[in-house]
Amino acid sequence: MRSTPIAITFALIIGPAGVSAATIQINSTTQEVTVVNTGDGVAGNPSGLSNGNCTLGEAILSVNRRVLVDGCVVRDGVGLAVAMPLSGRVMIALAAGARYTLSEWGTTLYGPTGLPAIGAATEGPFATTALSDIVIEGNGAVIARSAAANTPAFRLFAVAGTIVDQDGVGVQARETNPLLTPAPGHLLSAGRLTLRNVTLQGGFAKGGDTAGRGGGGFGGGGGSQQFFASSTSRLGGFGASNGTLDAGDNNNGGAGAGLGGAIFSTGQLAIINSTLADNAARGGGAATTAGQQGGSGFGGAIFIRNGSLQLQHTTLVANQIAGGGGFLQGFAQAPALYVLGDAASATIRIDNSVLVDSNFVGAAAVFINSIGGGSVTQSNGRNWLTANGTGSNALSGDVRTGNPGLGAVALFGLTPIAIPLPTSG
Repeated sequence: MRSTPIAITFALIIGPAGVSAATIQINSTTQEVTVVNTGDGVAGNPSGLSNGNCTLGEAILSVNRRVLVDGCVVRDGVGLAVAMPLSGRVMIALAAGARYTLSEWGTTLYGPTGLPAIGAATEGPFATTALSDIVIEGNGAVIARSAAANTPAFRLFAVAGTIVDQDGVGVQARETNPLLTPAPGHLLSAGRLTLRNVTLQGGFAKGGDTAGRGGGGFGGGGGSQQFFASSTSRLGGFGASNGTLDAGDNNNGGAGAGLGGAIFSTGQLAIINSTLADNAARGGGAATTAGQQGGSGFGGAIFIRNGSLQLQHTTLVANQIAGGGGFLQGFAQAPALYVLGDAASATIRIDNSVLVDSNFVGAAAVFINSIGGGSVTQSNGRNWLTANGTGSNALSGDVRTGNPGLGAVALFGLTPIAIPLPTSG
């Protein structure tokens, strides 16, 4: 195999479904997360907070609901204010070179997440049949979790697949939560998120600690839908119980898993000309009594559970994973990307992208897995990994492994990077 230098120039690439002329321009870099009552405030404003601006969270809520929130305005291709379209793709434009810092989690739907989950409610006060289809045009901006002391652990984005809130408890209501404590049986439909020309930094997905009681599996108390776990073996749960911050109520369960430091997706996700750096996934801690195991840390940057993923000209670097502590250490895999087909199918296409981590030289940067009769379909081009997996756990396509010599993280983002990508022959 020979190598040919190819410049990743981060030119604008249109997402798979094209770009709508409908655009919401963000005019505030603040987060404005406020705990709210289960009541809905005034129409279009979930928390009653109205200060005339448009934050990133408010813009996402506007598309989820197809109802404008606070000071958000939709403009057409010539800049005229128009009504929120009832269907179709909507672009959210960030200010060029701005930094959007998140200091609080805004939803716990898939574990603590800074921004509203991308997805539309199919029942309740903001029910809609429209797909929540969002393009975030970053224009070189950074979306980051605050580095301040005592900032809670949360990832940055979650993209919904079709889920149901079965127990009626609902996720905790906050200003950025698209469901606002749904009634029993309320559904959140699958969402579609495209990120372009943006850097995601500092996200931290941490599984729930056992607190001496036990951890649940993904989305369920007491270890339901477990992954590398069982309620009898007291191994680490797949994810935090019931989408909450804490572990579940199974007295013999292990700690919850941290999944996707920057993004957790069960829907449709595309990332183009972007960088994900300094994100982390860490399992929750378990008791040190015999048999108790810490939660798993999977996907330092991205965790995909079913649904689809497209990466083009994107760099995942300096992301970290760690299993939680306990009598037994939790598992840790895939500092860059973990893809799971869980009793269903996942589809991925990765092209001209770099998925590496200097802290895990020799470890597989990407891990492909399937359980419960699920599957993962790959259609990849040329990419560079720190190391690849083996057999069915490997990223397919034309892959080069090793250290690409990218240099400091500050060089990433929209800076052109010339790297030798493998060619056939």
